[in-house]
Amino acid sequence: MSSTLPTPLVCRKRTRQPAGSPTDEVPLERISTASMIEKNRTKNIADRVHRVIKIEPLLQAVIDTAQFQRLRELKQLGNATHVWPTATHSRFEHSLGVAHLAGRVCETILEQAQRGELPDDIEPPSDRDVLCVRLAGLVHDLGHGPFSHVFDGHVVPGARKQAVCTCFEKEPSTCVKCALERHSHEKMSIRMLAHMVEQNPHLRGNYGLQLGPGEPDFRFVEELVLGDELEGGVASRRGVPLASKGYLYEIVNNTESGLDVDKLDYLLRDPQACNDHKPSFYIDTLLEGLKVCWGKFPGVRARRPVIAYASKVASEVHKVFRTRFDFHNEYYTHKTVQGRDLVLTDLLLACDEVGEPLNANGQSYRIGEAVRVLEVYEKLNDSVVTMVEQWLCVQEDQLADAERPDSKIDDTERARYLKLGPRIQRIRKLLRFWSAHGHYKCLHQRLCTDEELKLSKGALRERLAEEQSRLREQTREPSLHVEPLHLHYGHPSDKGRYPLNDICFFDKSDSKDNEVQPGPPAHLGRSRTNGPFEDKYVRFYARDVDLCQDKVRLCRLQQMVKQQLDQGKAPCGHASPCGGSGSDDRPDQTDETQPGGTGIVDAE
Repeated sequence: MSSTLPTPLVCRKRTRQPAGSPTDEVPLERISTASMIEKNRTKNIADRVHRVIKIEPLLQAVIDTAQFQRLRELKQLGNATHVWPTATHSRFEHSLGVAHLAGRVCETILEQAQRGELPDDIEPPSDRDVLCVRLAGLVHDLGHGPFSHVFDGHVVPGARKQAVCTCFEKEPSTCVKCALERHSHEKMSIRMLAHMVEQNPHLRGNYGLQLGPGEPDFRFVEELVLGDELEGGVASRRGVPLASKGYLYEIVNNTESGLDVDKLDYLLRDPQACNDHKPSFYIDTLLEGLKVCWGKFPGVRARRPVIAYASKVASEVHKVFRTRFDFHNEYYTHKTVQGRDLVLTDLLLACDEVGEPLNANGQSYRIGEAVRVLEVYEKLNDSVVTMVEQWLCVQEDQLADAERPDSKIDDTERARYLKLGPRIQRIRKLLRFWSAHGHYKCLHQRLCTDEELKLSKGALRERLAEEQSRLREQTREPSLHVEPLHLHYGHPSDKGRYPLNDICFFDKSDSKDNEVQPGPPAHLGRSRTNGPFEDKYVRFYARDVDLCQDKVRLCRLQQMVKQQLDQGKAPCGHASPCGGSGSDDRPDQTDETQPGGTGIVDAE
């Protein structure tokens, strides 16, 4: 009886072939086979919050792109490191955490379906749905600019005010002012994702999703990220059937109540980075207590599938929003952090007034133009101050050359630099102040009155602008700046509304086909459900470098501001110490109180 022995493996020495030889080219079939092998492999990433995060091949391919790696250089809390040195975590790890939690929510729903507890006519998420939801969680912050919300909430409104509309002179797509008016970090995230796919064609269809322009999977991810900023609104969603899978839209960007995995991750991650290690809510309890139910909302005839929570975890849900309120108050817009935000804003906008500090594709651009040109935006991160310093050195050399009598610069260019001289010197002063960890000083802070609480954002802006002008005239200090803040529980549409009023809760005795209605359970009590759920503050800053460095002058101005506010008690309300007061990780600061200034910081 003969047996066949296996052919032994022979290691052959590879000979180096000359460049351009036929053996130097790898057949397309071999590449496809290799990619198929990679498709079945998942990787584990260690995380300080979630311990281990499993990453599918598609997500790994996205992570390995230059557009996503840029998030490593964007601090999650921006200038908060000026107050909390340990808050150095980035948007990169936050995005991984959101993708992880999005997957955990989908897994919980799939387990509900496996137990046969999913209501009739509601479908569980497919493998494609889960991958799209996780991808949306991963890329939801791709569009953030330098120092996170400082760029969106401070620099963009100031640049928009400086820009001039050129739609009638040039192609509308090249108009910087219109691009700034349309800008939001959610929309920019989708633009960056499309740019990523264009620059990395292997992402289009090799990993189980069709991510080309106009493809259904790309459209679904876009709907998940944009929320109510989707063109046509939430009613135009077509990624999945709303009647059977509409609950998927509540996972990454919840436009109904604001309770989504984005919020859950940063409320766990940010306090830990600021040395507050004890979690205020328990994420495992929260995720284990959710399931998909039929939701019946007042004023809406048709029921729809929603993510509901067990009544016994209502306290944990409440803690999420209360934690958000408190931590935004203590961390995100601390008076010193916001003072440093204003310094950075003045620095970047002053550069745009002088020249074009950014370079890409052999051309120069202003910082405000970056929102229009993706090749520039993808290189924009927290190192923008270093870019500005390098550019400023060139400008100072040109200015010094123009000031010499024997300068070889032509007369037109020389006159331009001499005219820009004071502005260049101001940029250098701001840069030195920034490098020395300087920040504008908060002189005073007060609560808005009940009357001001009821005003719309525009009406409050106008009233505070009048108050700013009056105080500047009375104190004879043109650098006095009024900064309004809006702190609330984070309801997406109605800032003063209790978010739990739009979250559905179920009892253990409910059958799977029971319809649940929104509203907090009675056991939460009146003290937690009756409000108020918002506060508005007004801060008064000394927005000038020389003033902040002159302690005598600064102290005199502070006393004058308090005196003037005490004399005019009608608009002032109750004074409060200059402590922290809050805004969200997604502030809405589109109303300016002065050129290059900020508007109402709205904690969404």
